[in-house]
This record gives sequence, structure tokens and C-alpha cells, in this order.
Amino acid sequence: MKLRPHLTEKSLHRAGTAIYTFAVPLSRSKPEIVRTISKLFDVVVTKITTSTRKPKARRFKRIKGAVSAVKFAYIHLKKGMTIPGFEFSSPAGHESREKNEKKKLKNSTTNDRPDKGKDTEK
Repeated sequence: MKLRPHLTEKSLHRAGTAIYTFAVPLSRSKPEIVRTISKLFDVVVTKITTSTRKPKARRFKRIKGAVSAVKFAYIHLKKGMTIPGFEFSSPAGHESREKNEKKKLKNSTTNDRPDKGKDTEK
């Protein structure tokens, strides 16, 4: 069976709570997916949910096409088990950048620029 990890920001955050997302063939059933995941990654699957994204018509200029249908399997693992390759790390320096922005907002005053339209030379 062909399994493809679905690596998005949302799925990587879910992986932190032991829920892993895979794109699977449309014809596969839940028991088949569970057996395959258990054999490939040597893990215990406690729950599985699936959802199917239907095909959608798309156009690019005058060319008509379609986005293929995809079936996603959400695999819930036994507590403490992980699947390698689903580690999420924030971009380097992301936290420090946020802290600097907060400091700038905190230190800035409301009177940084002169009032426009008011006559101060009277």
C-alpha cells in the first residue's frame, strides 16, 4: 500500500498529540490502513479516522483541469509512541523576534510624532 505522510503545519502540531496524518489510496479500508501502519512503523494504533477530499474543478487561463480526490487517514497512537519524521520545530529565531516586537511596542510612546493639523506656534 502506498502511504504518503501529509506534512502541513496543522498536521505537525497534531503529531505532538500523537495524531499522525497520511494520504492513502481511496480504495483502502480502515483495517488495511491500520495493519500497514502497524507493520511499517512498529506502533500500536488505538483509533483511526478517515476523510475524503472530493475532486474539484479548476481553471488556469483557458485550460480546464481538476484537483484529484484524496483520502486522509488520521492515526491515533498509543500514549508514548511516535512515528519518526513528524517532528515540528519553529523557525530559528522565531521566539526571539516575537519578544523583540513586544518590547518595542511596550517601550514606544504615543507622542512619538507631532500632532498634525494643530497649531502649536500661537
